[in-house]
Amino acid sequence: MGALTIVLDSRGVAPVVVEVHDGLGWGCGDVVGRPLAAAFPCLVPLAEPVLHACSHPEHGPGRSPIAIVDLGGTSRTVEVEALAIPGELVALVVIDVSAHHEALEVVRHQADTDDLTGLPNRRSLLEATDAAIAEGAGACLAVLDLNGFKGVNDTLGHRAGDLYLVAIARRLDRVVGAAGFVARLGGDEFAILVPSADAPGADRIVREVVDACRQPVSVRGVTLASSASVGTARQPDHGRDAEELLHSADVAMYRAKRDRSGPVSYDPAMDRPADGMELLAEVPAAMAEGRFRMYYQPKVAPITAAVVGFEALVRWDHPTRGLLAPAEFLDLLLVAGYTEELARWALTDAVLQLSRLPHPISVAVNLTAPDVRDTSLPERCARLLAEAGVDPGRLTIEITESHVLDPTGLVAEVLGDLTQLGVRVAVDDFGTGFSSLSHLRALPLSELKIDRSFVLGMRSGLSDATIVRSVIELGHNLGLGVTAEGVEDDMTARRLTEMGVDTLQGFLYGLPAPAPHQWALDLARMEERDAPAGSLGPL
Repeated sequence: MGALTIVLDSRGVAPVVVEVHDGLGWGCGDVVGRPLAAAFPCLVPLAEPVLHACSHPEHGPGRSPIAIVDLGGTSRTVEVEALAIPGELVALVVIDVSAHHEALEVVRHQADTDDLTGLPNRRSLLEATDAAIAEGAGACLAVLDLNGFKGVNDTLGHRAGDLYLVAIARRLDRVVGAAGFVARLGGDEFAILVPSADAPGADRIVREVVDACRQPVSVRGVTLASSASVGTARQPDHGRDAEELLHSADVAMYRAKRDRSGPVSYDPAMDRPADGMELLAEVPAAMAEGRFRMYYQPKVAPITAAVVGFEALVRWDHPTRGLLAPAEFLDLLLVAGYTEELARWALTDAVLQLSRLPHPISVAVNLTAPDVRDTSLPERCARLLAEAGVDPGRLTIEITESHVLDPTGLVAEVLGDLTQLGVRVAVDDFGTGFSSLSHLRALPLSELKIDRSFVLGMRSGLSDATIVRSVIELGHNLGLGVTAEGVEDDMTARRLTEMGVDTLQGFLYGLPAPAPHQWALDLARMEERDAPAGSLGPL
């Protein structure tokens, strides 16, 4: 047998070895006649169950794995079974299951661990959350999604994306430490469990995590900087068990991503009435029925608050859900293959509205990554501008920071052709993507737009104000104009003006509105004041 078989005489006080068959190759030597404890000290942990087996061989010690150190000093996992032999003898059968046990441990580890990052996975997170709830300590769960991560895979490749995720995972694990539990849910989503009813402590950890995600990461010589959208949920207010709590935190995260705000705590009103698959099925009909609308938000000069331009923002006029923001449907359009059609329509509408505005008011249009890799884009823009009689310098193409990374050189080529026409190019949501100074310097850019999350953070965080000031100085040193998004109060506007920002944009100066209504109102005001051409005055 592939086992160590020890025959014992159980008639004395201590069982004595009568015979040994060393099927494991342990090198037992001459042990016949010696007590079990002296002959096999490694089996001393089994003394009690063995003695019991000698007295009651029908109830042996069983086959549960037991860790021991064999006679040669090697750690092993064994299973032991006691068998009664006529003549008041007992046979102990010792089976080495080390390899099997190690294989099981590997399987268990794989079942509970994310292969890429080595962090616990979703299953482990749910188990840890339920355990924290059962212990009565309370639990705060945060779901974190990296903004713009798709751009890394699209531009640098999936291997670079994997390296970036590993770096972020290590950083999160280091920041959270023993105070919480970090897991990877999949893709660029992570979760953090703080098993404590200490709300301020949990909030502090979430803030530290958000700040950590803003720090640059170097991958293959490219400096990547990101930001994270974070949603939080607390037990028992937002869920009775781990599944409900995770769902609530996930919903809050999507709200934070949609609003491009700081961490968002779950509210029952946030639950989406339908999932993405239902919306995806509605995309073709919405496109055919013309349910997409362009809304325009003003951009103003810092001191005078005079309107100097507008940003064109697409909305989906859904029949039951009302106006949907791009974060709720843009990825669905990409999946459905309608982004090119949407870009053509958006550019056509923007140029049409430019033809109705006084010079030199400008309009900016947001384009997706596939749009700025389309080599026919410059020719299409040139034709639209010429037909409308619009100065190309009044049209701005906005791209997100992740689009700047493009090893193929196609984006640089398309943007170069656009700037040759006179069209301006702006980097939107700056500070949340993955660009480096070398990439910014190499592209024909005209403007940087500071992401609204940093501007909103100026109200309460010194670090956000420092970031905003640094971006303004960086933009000016590169010869670029700088626009601050998300301006919602006078205090923030004054601080940005003092920092030298070139343009302000946000709810303080006007909500996005349909162009005919918004512009008609502005033009009427201009005529009433007999304002000079090119200035629509403050809103």
